[in-house]
Amino acid sequence: MIADSLWLHLLPDIDTIVPKPANKANTWQYEVINTVTDLAPHFRTVYRSGGDVLSVVLDDREGATKIFEKGLGVFPTYWPLLYSAAYHFMEEEKNPKKAAELLLVASQNGGPEWFISLAGKLYSESGQKDLAIRSLLDYLKRFPKAEGRERVLERLKALGVTPDTYSN
Repeated sequence: MIADSLWLHLLPDIDTIVPKPANKANTWQYEVINTVTDLAPHFRTVYRSGGDVLSVVLDDREGATKIFEKGLGVFPTYWPLLYSAAYHFMEEEKNPKKAAELLLVASQNGGPEWFISLAGKLYSESGQKDLAIRSLLDYLKRFPKAEGRERVLERLKALGVTPDTYSN
């Protein structure tokens, strides 16, 4: 009940930007979100919404990373959280490999099929050509009639392979 009260109290002011004091490592919003997750570790909404706000609205990348990682420790297969964390690592942390890993887990746990294609692109961008190829081939195998099939074939071609010629 205390966690609910703290969360509800935070919501109206969550996007209020107050400069961090020089001696503080995190925003006050991070501190509240972290406290809520300590009090109610299975309060799923807080990890996803809190992480998104910290990352995108408040530009508290460090706080968002901590909240997403904490949430994924509790909910490692909750695809909406995996997707939000993947976005954070892709756009805010500039870590395409980590984002790709999260997207693949999300795709295996109910996330849309296009997550695999995006993961392949991110692996390619991070210099992980073999992982990119494997991800894209897995997409073709798992979703043979998917709408994104042509795009995946184009990505594979750009990587120098076709589904029938690749062997590892």
